Amino acid sequence: MQDTSISVVKNQGSAGCRGAEALRVVIDQSIPGVRVVRVAGELDMLTAPQLASCLLSQIDARGGHVVVDISKVTLLGAAGLGSLVRAREAATCHHVELHLAGVDHRAVARPLEITELRPTFSIHPSAESIIARVGGPVQLTDSAAAEAS
Repeated sequence: MQDTSISVVKNQGSAGCRGAEALRVVIDQSIPGVRVVRVAGELDMLTAPQLASCLLSQIDARGGHVVVDISKVTLLGAAGLGSLVRAREAATCHHVELHLAGVDHRAVARPLEITELRPTFSIHPSAESIIARVGGPVQLTDSAAAEAS
């Protein structure tokens, strides 16, 4: 498992919460051929470039599956949507199957529906359901599950 924390401090003035972690990404590679990228926090113009870089690094000539678990994303802005679309396009070029999991909460479902992007992705209720289908028994490491919480 690789733990990648992306911290972006949002300056909201003196009344805002300064120093809060805006985005956290945890990558689990414990299942051969499947890379699970768990994303938590805000996915907007400040954090989307870091997530895009992370996703593109997981989408390479190795093939297989990349599962992006966005069940803990609290805000999905236009730049975040753009990062997911670019990742989907890169996955197609590299013969990697990109899956989204955990999209059934308002912060994620609404932007995907409004932009009509939902049908363009392979969407599943959870990362574990995708892994059970493509990678055999679910064997996510205990630390990966704990880190994503």
